[in-house]
Amino acid sequence: MTTTALPQRNWNGSARWTPREILAPTSEQEVLAAIDTARAAGAGLRVIGGGHSFSPLVATDGMQLTLDGYQGLVHGDPTTGLVTLRGGTRLWEIGDLLAPHGLALAVMGDIDRQSIAGAIQTGTHGTGARFTGFAGTVRALRIALMDGSVVETSPGRDPDLFHAARLGLGAIGVILEVTLQCVPAYRLQLRESTEPLEETAGSFLGDSGIADHHEFFWFPRTRRATVRTTRRLPADAPRERAHPVVETLQREVLGNGAWEVLCRAAALVPPLSRPVAEVGSRFFAGSGMTDDAPAVYAAPRRVRFHESEWAIPAHRFPEAFAALRRPAPLGQAALAGRPGAATALPPLRGLLPGA
Repeated sequence: MTTTALPQRNWNGSARWTPREILAPTSEQEVLAAIDTARAAGAGLRVIGGGHSFSPLVATDGMQLTLDGYQGLVHGDPTTGLVTLRGGTRLWEIGDLLAPHGLALAVMGDIDRQSIAGAIQTGTHGTGARFTGFAGTVRALRIALMDGSVVETSPGRDPDLFHAARLGLGAIGVILEVTLQCVPAYRLQLRESTEPLEETAGSFLGDSGIADHHEFFWFPRTRRATVRTTRRLPADAPRERAHPVVETLQREVLGNGAWEVLCRAAALVPPLSRPVAEVGSRFFAGSGMTDDAPAVYAAPRRVRFHESEWAIPAHRFPEAFAALRRPAPLGQAALAGRPGAATALPPLRGLLPGA
């Protein structure tokens, strides 16, 4: 249950820490024992999932608890679509767990390395004006509180606790089980293209209101956008994918290997940032596909990057995007290309998640 406390880091390396002890329970009883251990030691206890938060949310010199040994499907009901998962279950595993029940997650983001408890605690979301983030699909929680008690909460049972805990940043307690509202299994048809930036930005809100999922990527100082539009299809829609060799070339060799080399080069030699952006803006779009939803939502992300997100009213998107496109003052421009920033030129992403 206890492992050696080695130095830890989050996914992109922006936070590093060494906890006093790492606790790895494999049952609810062991989770409660871990809480007792931390309380007896007078130490703080932080729960880590996939470590995919870009903030130092779980960094601690106290006790760290991982739920990697506490995973799996507890219950799935094809009639109601309600599914209960243990908190440590990783998103990339959920598709296979739900498939025998004919169900799927209502929405996903493009990274699936997080745990389900971590995903709801940090507000993880996908795209789509009609859809919400993971926390919005939660219908009940089973939580171990720091006094050693276990509570079950839902909109009808202690609603204040429920709404605080479903996006609680790990402050409420240890999320033992998550009950989600799922939907019948479906497939997605993804289309990617390179489009003029002005047209893409001008039609973004309208397109987002029509498409199931719509987003675009913009490489600063270029006039092109990579547009991704995804349409939901029945579960029996024909699969369409590029040849495996072509997919490997696009998604791994170009989309990860070559892109990381270019980003690192631009970080070390800032004048390269403009040509790197031009290359990315021309070739970032991949071939489309139609497949089961989990296989289309998620994309391999081998290049470690830093990210920040802003929530703004949708109707103010044109104003906000125009502000982003204004040339930065000289000092800020130099800072953006500082040596050592491994991803000095990530594309900016325009998306419209639900409320």
